[in-house]
Amino acid sequence: QEQLWREPATPQFHTGRGNEPFNNLNLFSTALAKRYGTPTSLPDYVDKAQLANYEQVRAQFEANSRRMTAERPATGFIYWMLNNAWPSLNWHLYSHDLNPAGSYFGAKKANEPIHIQYSYDDRSVVITGHGPKSADRLTAKAEVYTIDGKLVHSQEKRGISVSLPGVAEVFTLPELTGLSSTYFVRLKLTDRRGQDVSSNTYWLSAQPDVVDWDNSDWYYTPASTFADLKGLGTLPDASVDVRARTHGDKTTVTVRNTSKTIIPAAQ
Repeated sequence: QEQLWREPATPQFHTGRGNEPFNNLNLFSTALAKRYGTPTSLPDYVDKAQLANYEQVRAQFEANSRRMTAERPATGFIYWMLNNAWPSLNWHLYSHDLNPAGSYFGAKKANEPIHIQYSYDDRSVVITGHGPKSADRLTAKAEVYTIDGKLVHSQEKRGISVSLPGVAEVFTLPELTGLSSTYFVRLKLTDRRGQDVSSNTYWLSAQPDVVDWDNSDWYYTPASTFADLKGLGTLPDASVDVRARTHGDKTTVTVRNTSKTIIPAAQ
């Protein structure tokens, strides 16, 4: 376990008995440290890995959904893999013991029946529909916050309709100044009664990832510049209230954010 975060090039059968780089997490760990900050402990490494897995798996499914139109149908893709046969930290939706990982929740978020999402390439906001019924008279709202909770930009659009399956283009966020190195985009979609339909939060960098396509290989494309998401490590702990109620064979757990500040926090 210590080698996992201190010596990530150590072979640990993460994808089988193959040779480098497939038998270790060195490529994964290098990008993790560059983007999220050098791990300081095993728990810190695992937390950052799960956060990165959520981020990248959500992006995969959202990119597919964005292209799911009548003119250019993208009806699905093969995701490798469902679960590992041994402990690992990448690729799977479930860990070896069938515990849902960060990637599982990223996939779950991206595949909501009606889903609002942000596009990393052009800052556009779109709504995707996967469910059995169309939706109309929707209201979309986007807010941009600095790492310390300052609202930098707010944008809203009403009267949106989305067919199912289908994609509705909402608006494009402008290029903004005054952002912190790490910042947030928060999206919210409500119906005609003001009820929540979908919400989504992105942690972004004023310095984007720059992919080095000239040195791409069949299994790996390096980055010449990494996004700076290290600001997440400075977030204070959230104050939360957790309560559980059991009725028969069903247990409901309710988590409430009881913090008194608008500053984003982690738990």
